[in-house]
Amino acid sequence: MMSVLYTLTLLSISGEPIDMQQFKGKYLLIVNSASGCGFHYQLKQLDDLEKKYRDKGLAILITPSNDFSQEPLSSKEIACNYLPNSSGLITTELLHIRKQQHPLYKFLTKKHHVWWNYTKFLISPNGNVIKRFFPWQQPNSKRFIQIIEKNLEKL
Repeated sequence: MMSVLYTLTLLSISGEPIDMQQFKGKYLLIVNSASGCGFHYQLKQLDDLEKKYRDKGLAILITPSNDFSQEPLSSKEIACNYLPNSSGLITTELLHIRKQQHPLYKFLTKKHHVWWNYTKFLISPNGNVIKRFFPWQQPNSKRFIQIIEKNLEKL
């Protein structure tokens, strides 16, 4: 049975569709973000991680949100200020925790909730959530990288 994840289509920050099927067969790290959050510096670490492991089967999807009142930027401002030279994908703003929660986050939070901005979900190549990282778990930490590398070895 196909994962619900792969039935979704999101909008990129530039307004282009993001067909989630493109991530089938890859590991996907989904990260909720906010420019006013103290963990915002992790965007650079995430970009570095994506560049290092892209060819080994890792993709990263950044999903801005104002659920914790820390994203004051408009979509246009996000596009200009969130690593404008990044090769990673950034979606339009999504609701992660509210009543009108986006279907992506309904899927992600079946077993794990969004702790705060920069909660990260690692998705297997068949579309299952295999790990939730807390916001304070930095993408450039030794343990984080070990987990990513261990999973990428399975491809």
